[in-house]
Amino acid sequence: MADNNVLIKVYAGRFQFSLPDVMRETSNYSSMYRTSLSVQPLPYGGVETMVQQRIEELRTKGFPVKTAGAAEPISGMRSIWSQENTTFPDIMTLESIGELKKSVFIAHSEADAGKEALAESLVRDLFQSYVPGAISGFSLGDGAIQLEPSQNEQIRRIFKHRIHSDIEIDFETRTVSKPDKKSYADLDEDRQIARIKSLSKRKRVAAHLKGGELWISASGTSEPALVRFTWDYPGEPYSATKPSVAIMGTAELKHQAELEAIWEAVLGSLDSIPLAPPETHAARIMTEAEAIDMARDATRGVKMPSGIVPQTQSVGDLLIVTFPIRHPKNTLGPDYYVQVSIDRRTRKIKETLIGS
Repeated sequence: MADNNVLIKVYAGRFQFSLPDVMRETSNYSSMYRTSLSVQPLPYGGVETMVQQRIEELRTKGFPVKTAGAAEPISGMRSIWSQENTTFPDIMTLESIGELKKSVFIAHSEADAGKEALAESLVRDLFQSYVPGAISGFSLGDGAIQLEPSQNEQIRRIFKHRIHSDIEIDFETRTVSKPDKKSYADLDEDRQIARIKSLSKRKRVAAHLKGGELWISASGTSEPALVRFTWDYPGEPYSATKPSVAIMGTAELKHQAELEAIWEAVLGSLDSIPLAPPETHAARIMTEAEAIDMARDATRGVKMPSGIVPQTQSVGDLLIVTFPIRHPKNTLGPDYYVQVSIDRRTRKIKETLIGS
């Protein structure tokens, strides 16, 4: 039986916090290196049964499916490629399932047609770097990925009260290219749809991060009066250890005392998870998506229009990323280009050129 006085530890991405046992998880999303990840209980029949059921689902929907991998397969993991993206048919969807002792590791990713091997190689590294029970690295709950931090990480966990379903905690983090200035403290939009009363507004440090905390009550004409508690931290650019953090707790006004106790348990215990020790990092060649992100970061000082689609060329371990820049009135070709050469094995920029 759940007990409001018994606290359970939650591990989520780069953070950990405590929740009363009366709260149950209803939603769980994790993403690293542009790949969504989850660990689920091992079903009856194991991985093979899951794969066959998923293939049948995709074929029933009319999506072309193939299971022959482009990269070298590894023991315990099966992959399915499908063309689920009807808007962009050249984008292939990868679903990989890896068998652990008592659970399954599930990964979803995408790749351009013809570049499937890169996506499979990344998923393989993620699977092999997952350590059940680990509490350092990028946590998926009951274990963690033991790889170097990614510039593209996101997690979201939602918890609901087992008895009072109106009580909810929403915990979300994501890496950002610039601090996320959108704050729950901005009540203008909320005031357009309900009568809002500010109960408390202050700066508050949690997990050694200085964020903003806001408590409000809201009442409408037909819905029950609510209370909403929020804490947010804007994040530092491209930092996995200091991402944007948004925590929200909601409940009906009559359950404000219960929400306050849960809220203090979360904020009072919020802390970071140690990075994976460097010796556990798998030697991994940088993916094309990561290299493009690094190239964009390296050229932030160059004035370029938004929406530029980079071109890539592989020369051994070297990936050349080119940003063609065209004046809006020039229809004949690019006016000039910015080119970044990156060694995908050492993860270092070898050269940056600007030419015409």
